Amino acid sequence: MPTRRESLARSIEAATTELDRACAKSVLAAYLGRSGQYAAAEDLIAQIRSAPINTSVRLSALVMFAEAMTLLQDKLSAMGVDRLKRGYSLASAASVKDVAALNAAWLFHCSYNLNQYAQMADWLERCRQLSDSLDLDAEARLALTFAAMDRYLGDFAGSDGWYKIARQIAVSLADGPYLSASMYNRAAYGIARLRFLEAARVHVAGRIELLQQLSLEMDSATNYSQATRNASTLHLQLLWTARLKMLEGRFELAVPGLLTSKVDMPEAKHRRQVQLVDADLCLCEAVMGQRCHSVQTRVLASDDLESLETDDRAVYLGQLRAAALVEGDIGLAEALDPRLHAAIAEHEAFLATLGTTVSSAWLRERLASRTY
Repeated sequence: MPTRRESLARSIEAATTELDRACAKSVLAAYLGRSGQYAAAEDLIAQIRSAPINTSVRLSALVMFAEAMTLLQDKLSAMGVDRLKRGYSLASAASVKDVAALNAAWLFHCSYNLNQYAQMADWLERCRQLSDSLDLDAEARLALTFAAMDRYLGDFAGSDGWYKIARQIAVSLADGPYLSASMYNRAAYGIARLRFLEAARVHVAGRIELLQQLSLEMDSATNYSQATRNASTLHLQLLWTARLKMLEGRFELAVPGLLTSKVDMPEAKHRRQVQLVDADLCLCEAVMGQRCHSVQTRVLASDDLESLETDDRAVYLGQLRAAALVEGDIGLAEALDPRLHAAIAEHEAFLATLGTTVSSAWLRERLASRTY
């Protein structure tokens, strides 16, 4: 069976008009952006834009979508969301429904990542209205988002059901990036959930078995990405593997991955993630006996924690509290407690809101009897 890239390349060769060929190239450019081949994607988009052909609404919307994939994956830029919204508006106004539905599915995903749950519900409703036009790419994106959300909520069984659907779609398309995203997200969201529970000092039944499962999942995701040369998630896999090692108590093995990840995320673009990595490193250094001289500074400089998501805020404060306890600074640990408890309570309220904001019933029904 040909890979997705090979199938898309054949579609370009089979196109009978320049316009159809440009549309097929746009779809390939979007795939390249999703797979981390950003330069190749940008070159292909530049070729399309410079070609002397009559454009169409469909082509314009597809090019915007391809640009969005690189902007979101490579640069983590808000311009990617803007491109998706523009593409959706253009395709929707012209009744290019499949492209409108694809943009809506990705905007649902982006709204989830940005914790914009009112917008998330709105984009999901638009997907429902366009359900007859949802293609496999849109369905894969929706399934992956619901899988991440359920795992984030602690519903691992529900999450696994969505990941199974996403994997089936990815296999049917021979789409490596979707498979890679499915494998990586499954592990990363599980690790994120466990980090929050540890910060909240919640007893996790079967913790050792869960860590073993998450380790196998992350190893599988990393091996697959390396084997398929899918670069879009490798840097994130390095970071979350390091965080998994911290949960396992192997702090000295976590440090190299944390340091490399910090170098790879310039503070101007990744301020929130840099803050979290600094807190992770602070705890690692404390446990390893390298007194973290920056603990007091971190606390004093934490007035901007409102920019962190609620779970990240709890984890950040939890890491600093743990570091303070390791260093014997009981006063500092106690001083952090009220803020940590407030962050935990806010996040739990947040999860309750998320669980009631969106309904996946119509999508589950649509996909339940599907054979890929």
